[in-house]
Amino acid sequence: MREQLKVIGRDTFFITAIPGSIHILELCLKFIPGDINIAIVANGLTTWEVNWLEQNLKFDHLIKINGMYSHGDVINMLVKWVESPFGILDYDCFVFNSNLLYEALKIEKHQQLNAFFSHIDKVNKIEVPSTFFMFINSPLYRKLMQEYHVDCKHKTYLELSKNVRDKIKPIGINRRQLLELYKNYFDTLQLLIVLGIADGYEVNFIERFPAVFNPSKEIFHVGGISDPNSYKHLWGVRGSYLWRLALNNHIDKELISYYESQYGRVTPDDILDSFPNSRIKIGKDFFEFAHKLVNHTTEISFTEYDN
Repeated sequence: MREQLKVIGRDTFFITAIPGSIHILELCLKFIPGDINIAIVANGLTTWEVNWLEQNLKFDHLIKINGMYSHGDVINMLVKWVESPFGILDYDCFVFNSNLLYEALKIEKHQQLNAFFSHIDKVNKIEVPSTFFMFINSPLYRKLMQEYHVDCKHKTYLELSKNVRDKIKPIGINRRQLLELYKNYFDTLQLLIVLGIADGYEVNFIERFPAVFNPSKEIFHVGGISDPNSYKHLWGVRGSYLWRLALNNHIDKELISYYESQYGRVTPDDILDSFPNSRIKIGKDFFEFAHKLVNHTTEISFTEYDN
């Protein structure tokens, strides 16, 4: 991967594709302008999927990995080996307003990253960016990684050195209070983010879209879509529903057949029927949104879904 990343130029967005994702990735790419540099990280894709990508989708680079790594591991490798600042975009995050992509590229040396999704740590009032879509100052993060001997991956508080604990203590981070009350660890990139904040480096929020689902004509992150057969919670029901809806409406019968051989034949309604009151709990806005997304190609306008 290090060798493949040497040829990556400036202002590139990386989209990590995992097994089962290529029909959703195709939707994601349809909304990205042709002059935006896109590198696809084939993280554990089968040979069939890689061949389909190369034959059917347009992008600038394909980075192939032997095996499959966690999201945190992939970002860690990108930060280590991509020389200039770069963007990351989840394959289930659809950027309808292309100006957001161009704004992301404008990053200053004192800024850790350009962010678009956020939530607030209710105790310390720290605004935390989500990794669905952001532009990362990799030279700065490499500096922090070397100085504090940390990386981008998940970390528990007990895994931190005394030097790191002492550094983040003044901003309110301690063993009992991390960034998210429902997690007992620092999620992907979060440790570097709080170290950057402690060192005075800005997280630049270009927009503040909520990290939870909110229909918008500008951007839409699905979530819960990585395993189409995992829908024991509402987040997974929603993601699996969109996964199946997009597959069932795909024009490539060979792709449909291949994914059904891998993940079974399940209808979107089957998924909703498996979870009590799912249609009411998810709400009609999402279903209207999903159908519009799947049935459009390169143009989409959700004017009624303003933030």
